[in-house]
Amino acid sequence: MRIWIQSSAFLPTPPPSTGGLETVVAELAATLAHRGHDVTLFGLKGSAVPGITVVTVPAYRRPYSTETAIVDKMEAIPRPDVLFDHSLFQLAQGRWRTLPAVTQSHGEAKLSEFARNPVFCSAHHGRWHGIAEPEVALINVKPETYTVGRPMGERGPALFLGRILPYKRVHLAITLCNAARVPLTIAGPAADPGYFHMAVEPLVQGGIQYIGEIAGQEKARLLASACCLMFTSEAREPSGTVMLEAMASGTPVFAYDHGANPEYIVHGETGFLWRTDDDFVDGLQHRRWLDIDPAACRRHIEATFSPERAGDRVEVLLERAAKGERWE
Repeated sequence: MRIWIQSSAFLPTPPPSTGGLETVVAELAATLAHRGHDVTLFGLKGSAVPGITVVTVPAYRRPYSTETAIVDKMEAIPRPDVLFDHSLFQLAQGRWRTLPAVTQSHGEAKLSEFARNPVFCSAHHGRWHGIAEPEVALINVKPETYTVGRPMGERGPALFLGRILPYKRVHLAITLCNAARVPLTIAGPAADPGYFHMAVEPLVQGGIQYIGEIAGQEKARLLASACCLMFTSEAREPSGTVMLEAMASGTPVFAYDHGANPEYIVHGETGFLWRTDDDFVDGLQHRRWLDIDPAACRRHIEATFSPERAGDRVEVLLERAAKGERWE
């Protein structure tokens, strides 16, 4: 198939550090191209995926303007068999109303009236959007990008890795670790400076360390050396690429038993799903990460969340749309 993939208007694909959507899109684009499809990726300046054609535009002040510029670039290129649309506004689908398309929703933003054939990052995510039986294309990471860390008894502090935003509840990760007397390293950009300075920075003391934004080998090393990943997001979080990155590194995920988390974590095997704050603290205090086999975490990613497995699912969805099938 000739496939267009429209990526995010916020970060290059793949991103320089954090950015789950752009990471997932880059891996899927490479996987589909490797399978023999003619893939063209549209994204921000700085996007580059080996082996495929990439068309880029600079970032404008407003994401709508950026996406309009991307669609204008599409005008000069013959239409594809199908569009895999990860954009915020689905403007290409609005411009070409009969173009076969699959729309991947990544967050809370309501899909536009133009969006065709929606798929979601988790069943929970689709139900949140009001669809009783949603089509799901789980996110993915490339396991070989990550190295399985040392035995759990030799690991370092717990880790929070990601953009520092209120709904990710970094302050709660600190509170839980302090209550359990477990040191915590926080890594990621202060995407909401007000929240960071008011709710997070005052708590960075004692066993709590903030190291800023990281990427590449430093990120992989930190993931592999942590005793656990603290995933404290609210239930509205549709997925979590960082959970997969941690498990690919042999690091268990400690998270709440809500939202999409049960679709990604195998309780007691690749991490733990806690129902209450007290349960979370108890698990940390009793060093429950010692119950986890790092190799089991890695096998879980290889079997379920690799680009190859995600590619199997996405390829079927794109073929269905290219043949004219429609779903809600």
